[in-house]
Amino acid sequence: MFQLVRNVGSFLQKSTHILCNTSLLTSNSLPAIDSTFLVRTKIRDNFPRAKETYRIKKLGWKARLSYNGGRRLIWRRILKGKHVLTH
Repeated sequence: MFQLVRNVGSFLQKSTHILCNTSLLTSNSLPAIDSTFLVRTKIRDNFPRAKETYRIKKLGWKARLSYNGGRRLIWRRILKGKHVLTH
């Protein structure tokens, strides 16, 4: 068992020496850790799109309240127990 551990240890020493001497692992070629995390967690703010502004203007809360049919529609959704009443 000790012989196996010693062989693995010597292998790791040789392999790290080889990896450190290669030109692939330079500081310029490796991406910074911070930059990879920033790209993955970036939140995109694409609102409002043209269709979404149109939808909210036509089907939103203020638009529904502005006419009698819209108020009835909101009331029906309240009675049905809907959580989302308008856009």
